[in-house]
Amino acid sequence: MAQFCEVALPVPLRRTFTYSIPAELEGAVAAGHRVAVPFRNRSMIGVVLEVKEGGSAAGTPTSDGSAKFQIKEIAKLIDPLPALSPKLIELGQWLANYYLAPAGDAFRALLPPLVELRAERVLHITDEGRVYLAEIAALSNRDDSQIKEQALLELIVIEGKPLATRRLAKLPGGLAASMRLLRGGYLRAEELSKPRKSRTQRILSWKESADIAPPNGKKTSAAESRVRETLMQFAAPLPLSEVLSRAKVSRAVIDRMVRSGKLSAWEEPAIADDDFLEIEFDSPTNELNAEQQSACDSLTRHIERGEFSTALLHGVTGSGKTEVYLCAVEEALARGKSAIILVPEIALTLWMGRHCRARFGDRVA
Repeated sequence: MAQFCEVALPVPLRRTFTYSIPAELEGAVAAGHRVAVPFRNRSMIGVVLEVKEGGSAAGTPTSDGSAKFQIKEIAKLIDPLPALSPKLIELGQWLANYYLAPAGDAFRALLPPLVELRAERVLHITDEGRVYLAEIAALSNRDDSQIKEQALLELIVIEGKPLATRRLAKLPGGLAASMRLLRGGYLRAEELSKPRKSRTQRILSWKESADIAPPNGKKTSAAESRVRETLMQFAAPLPLSEVLSRAKVSRAVIDRMVRSGKLSAWEEPAIADDDFLEIEFDSPTNELNAEQQSACDSLTRHIERGEFSTALLHGVTGSGKTEVYLCAVEEALARGKSAIILVPEIALTLWMGRHCRARFGDRVA
């Protein structure tokens, strides 16, 4: 009996999608797995929410035993182990229901965007295309269209692999020739999915052993001293770009210090372009007025109860809603809890980040 699974995809539809599990993946797919699946004319990454036994993989059985539509197969299993635990799956479903959001968007928010797929269309030459190529090559007189079609087909044969459609624009008349060959059945198009490479950044830290004077008595250069002072100032590993900018040294200095064992270096996923080392910003200290204090007291009572609840903070622009919310965050942190701050638009992220770091220090992620 065939196996099927319900997959949540990041599309603006409040439903899941049914896919069949190919024989080679039966028993390997479970709830919480990320999978690559065909969706319309491209590939997408979704989260498996449920695996179930079914009838024929040809379609979903109806009451009279017929199939309503063709069910597509999973193209690829992204992770060897489920990316989401049963508790996180339950949380994602709650998020989708509570916020009336598409399930795919809710589950996408639970996952780090480390793996995405990019679709690439390639062209294969068919058996009919090989016959057609031989016919064109045998002609003594070929028109301009046939010459371009011959060049395209020969390129695929000579390279011995499918031709990426992005290369067609570089071939004279390649786009028009490919369309004619596709209509004639001499070429076959296929959509391939390739993982996007995640952006990384180099992280540096100072090795404590480097503070021990070398036996040969060689002194540390001024540039190396600035690198050490920069890393000691923040008492934490820093991205290479930050060290280069703040210590005002060249990449060659860093490479030399890594080779000599003074610095440790490794790669980490790149974060958003936010100056998370901002230390010169002072958060304004505001004294709450009576209405703001009343709102803060009400939020504090919610926090003290320790139960799920909602509160709507109403006020015009500039009325101090942010300050009230930060006071509520302060109350939560004082009780050993945590808080999440959402901003209504991406442009406010840097500003809000500076406020939070100036107010709460290294407790901000």
